[in-house]
This record gives sequence, structure tokens and C-alpha cells, in this order.
Amino acid sequence: MRCSTRSFSCRPCSTGLTTGAVCVFFINAYANPANEQRAVAAVRALWPNGYVTAATEVLPEIREFERCSTATLNAALQPVVGSYLTRLERDLKAQGFGGELLVAQSNGGVMSRQTASDVPVRTALSGPAAGVIACAAIARAAGFANVVTGDMGGTSFDVSLVAGGEASLCAQTSIEFGMVVRSPMIQIETIGAGGGSIASQHGRRRQDPGTKRTGARRHRLPYRDLPGRDGACCRQHVAGVLR
Repeated sequence: MRCSTRSFSCRPCSTGLTTGAVCVFFINAYANPANEQRAVAAVRALWPNGYVTAATEVLPEIREFERCSTATLNAALQPVVGSYLTRLERDLKAQGFGGELLVAQSNGGVMSRQTASDVPVRTALSGPAAGVIACAAIARAAGFANVVTGDMGGTSFDVSLVAGGEASLCAQTSIEFGMVVRSPMIQIETIGAGGGSIASQHGRRRQDPGTKRTGARRHRLPYRDLPGRDGACCRQHVAGVLR
């Protein structure tokens, strides 16, 4: 196994690849991770960067599909999230920030910059999750223990339930192409229609928000450039709801 692992690890390195990531997955490692750990150690000794994910380090549970899917997504995210957070922390320090950089998790908590770089899959839906936590705090302050939260961005509308003052949790979620993320997270249902969704008219009675987006245009409203195809935020502005 050691020779085959070294051969696999050296192959992309010999072609000059320096920016990729690797996920190491052994199907029965949830019961005994020793072989997977040895393979990971061999890969990390040869791989040109630190983006190597061991599936059992991300999800040490039975059910190989969920474990492999979650670990593979984690490996794909490591170069993107890791480099971004490194730059962010560096820039914050250069501007005099002396505190600790914390990153929101999908379960509503926070984690260190290093943990977020190592296990970035835990940031899946962390933005909407932070919104749910904020809504729950506002609702409690206003005297409401049970609320439905709505969070509209440019491309989606996210809904969650707060019951008894606490956000609902789930064990996993699915994203595009059947990929599963198995990690504790706030339960959020998402539809693909947000503030920038372009509406179109079908006949006299039916409006379709559609899948096309207006995009961001600074200092002017998108509907000026797209007559008859207004985004959701533009329609709210024209109606006087948004000012």
C-alpha cells in the first residue's frame, strides 16, 4: 500500500501541479482508521501543499457515501477557503486588528480561522445559519418564542424555523448534483429566487420569477436597463415597500 500511495502522490507532482487538493477515503476506516491514517501521512509527506483531507478526520461515521461526499467537498473547499481566510487575517492585522478572527459555522456557532481552513465544509450554509441565530435573538427580545425566519439574498430565499426560542438542527443536507454534506447544521430550506430574480409575464394571470438574474449594478436600479423584466427588489422599490 505504501508504494502505491507514494506512486499516486508523485504522479500529479511530477506534472508541476502545486495548487490541488487530495481526499483520502478508505471504506471501512470508520471502524479502524489505521490504514487511512498511514496513507494520509504518506500523501502529506509528498503533496506540495497542506490541502489533504482524511475522510475520518472530517466524519468518523459509518455510511461510506455520506462520509466520502462530505470529505470530498471538504477537500475541494480547502484551497479556496484556506487561502481566502489567510489573506483576510493578514489584511486585518495590517489594519491594526488585534482580536481573534472567528468564522461562522453551519450549526450557528463559531470556529477559529485555522479550524475553518482545515474543515471548511463546516461553513456550508453558515451565512444563512448566522441569520437564523440573529433572528432568534431578535424574536426572543421582542417576546416571540416561535417564529419562521426568512432571509432573501440576491439569488435565493432561505427559510428556517425557530421553536421555543431555539433554531432547529439537522444532521445533514444535500446540495447540487446529489452531493451530501453530513455535519450538524441549522435546518434551512432554500429556493432559487432572490432579490435579483427576473420576473416574466406568461399570459395575463401568471408571473414566473424565473432562473435569470439581474446582477449587481452600482448606483442604478437594474430595471432601468431591463424594461419589462424587473428584479424582485426593483419591484418592491417601485411599489414603495423598499426606499
